[in-house]
Amino acid sequence: MKLYIIGNGFDRHHNMPTSYYDYKLFLNNYHPEAIKEFESFEYIKGYDNDDIYWTDLEESLSLDADSLLNDFVNEYYPDVTSDTDYTWDEMRVELETITRFIYNFTGVYFITWIQSIDPTKYIVDKNLDLDSNGLFITFNYTSTLESLYQIPSENILHIHGKSNDDLASKIIASNSYHPAKTLEEAEIIDPIPIPPINNHSVHSVIQFGSTQNDPAIIGETLQNKYTNDDFHGASISQGVNEIIKYCYASYKNLDANYSLLKDFISNNPISEIIILGHSFDGIDEPYYSDVIIPALKDKKWVFYIHDNNENYLSFVKKYNIKNHTCITW
Repeated sequence: MKLYIIGNGFDRHHNMPTSYYDYKLFLNNYHPEAIKEFESFEYIKGYDNDDIYWTDLEESLSLDADSLLNDFVNEYYPDVTSDTDYTWDEMRVELETITRFIYNFTGVYFITWIQSIDPTKYIVDKNLDLDSNGLFITFNYTSTLESLYQIPSENILHIHGKSNDDLASKIIASNSYHPAKTLEEAEIIDPIPIPPINNHSVHSVIQFGSTQNDPAIIGETLQNKYTNDDFHGASISQGVNEIIKYCYASYKNLDANYSLLKDFISNNPISEIIILGHSFDGIDEPYYSDVIIPALKDKKWVFYIHDNNENYLSFVKKYNIKNHTCITW
């Protein structure tokens, strides 16, 4: 049995507008304020380089929580001797203001963009010969496998989820959305009405965010740092809670998917692993190192790559994969 591992390169192979740059175009068309708010937030990984923001959007959301809280403690530390009125929640309010963009950015705007991408509109003469009896692990949120290749849903693991029918029915589809080729060509129109869903609703069906934003670890670290401060309970802890909320809205927990992945591949006689358009050495590499390779290292591996094979060679050497082939597509 063949196991296909599908990444965004698979959808891009079918000319679908699913890159993070396409998401930027979508926001520029419908919610331009979201781009400004995201790119002006200086406490994330991509802050110093505009290209980094959109090249690896999820990792760009990685938060420098320590610097963020430290700056706000210094700026809004309670001064009970001041003649001016001080509200104990001033730090919380300011932190909520500067981080509130994340809820739409990783929530309703993101899922509305995904829902606007109809795989059947991008059929081209690049169809691949996929074995419909195989297994498919896809890191995409789209229904390309089901819509274009009629792969049975029971053969597919959307490891990071996809928009389900219930959620999709609540989204006001942006049928008029046609992505511009460049930001300069994008036309600002009236924003899409926000559907009656929130960030929590979105993250109950898809996982999108940085693996670095573990709310439990970050919250504990920040609380412990200031736990002995006189104003910890009255002011600082409120600020910490706002940072934790940001983390919940922008965190992807790979470990939580391990058991699901193990169950999916363990009960089938897999003889060949075919990787199509997935960055096997990127943010998702722990899935390989911790689950897939221990179970399937000695099987046949086929890597479809776009241009150079340096990453592929490093990967097979690192994990001592003997039976492997590389195909340029």
